[in-house]
Amino acid sequence: MPFTNSGSFALRKLRRDLQGKGVNFRKTTDITGAAPNTPIVVPGLGVSDELVSVLLLISGVFPTQYRELLSMTPAVAVQASVLDSGGASRLKFIAQSAYPGSKGNGITVAYVTGATTINVVVTGTAITVNFVSGNTVNDVLNILKITPAAMALVDVDLAQGTGADTVVVMIPAQGTLAGGVDADVPNVTIVETPAVQATLIPAGQAAQSQLKFIAQSVYPGTKGNAITVNYVVAAGNNPLTIVVSGTAITVNMATAAGVDTSIATDVLAALKINSAAMALVDVDIPSGDGSGLFVSSGGAMALTGGLDPAAAIQTPTVTNTNALDRLIVEFLSRT
Repeated sequence: MPFTNSGSFALRKLRRDLQGKGVNFRKTTDITGAAPNTPIVVPGLGVSDELVSVLLLISGVFPTQYRELLSMTPAVAVQASVLDSGGASRLKFIAQSAYPGSKGNGITVAYVTGATTINVVVTGTAITVNFVSGNTVNDVLNILKITPAAMALVDVDLAQGTGADTVVVMIPAQGTLAGGVDADVPNVTIVETPAVQATLIPAGQAAQSQLKFIAQSVYPGTKGNAITVNYVVAAGNNPLTIVVSGTAITVNMATAAGVDTSIATDVLAALKINSAAMALVDVDIPSGDGSGLFVSSGGAMALTGGLDPAAAIQTPTVTNTNALDRLIVEFLSRT
């Protein structure tokens, strides 16, 4: 069975419109072996992209079968309706929005003759119009419009004629609203894993001398892993200085007779007033009062743990647990 959605007029038009706005249509195939109820990584799918179609190709079935998990159909319900079976004048009943899609298919309307006064009785989702011989279609329309219980179920309008014709008993005696179709709400969603900023708490520092470095937002995810920090203790370093080169921060700690005299709060203060360093990292004291002496780090230390945002598709039911099953994903990419 061919993938017919990709050739639909609606999809071709959507593709043209969005490509003119810098949005590209992409298709990824042969995604296999996904576990049930587990996010499925789709190569190239970004967090700002929009899913168009997701098909499951079921293996071992002949002829080849596709199961559509997500389609292009707009997520708008089709309301159930019915025309009465009158003559020249006819009324149309349409389910109210409180009865969307297939839910409206359970509403019924009946015309019953023999009443002494025209009236409407509503029981559950059944509407009965009891009319007097000689009543017109307009009489039925008017009595329905002033019956709140009926109007809670349906909207009704004159669909044919002037309404001046006499009422004809509905044939069949009870008309059932039909044609209601539920909204095609996508059952596949994009699951975003947000970016994680890189951090560093240098090892070997006492509790009172620790600093925590966190990559600034301009270095999101893995980009922050490129930032390094180096504590240098050397004779002649006085006063404490901060040197930034690219993404490398060097802290030249103050010494006296070649011995380090800088404490954590000194380093923190020097970093906070260094705009180049603050463009790379935020820094604070995670614990203690910062009174401990710093020691040489023995070389540059890199911030770690930075993760880029990721996107996957999440389906609510079992998808392709068989390694031979394949997912075919189409999406609109903004990258």
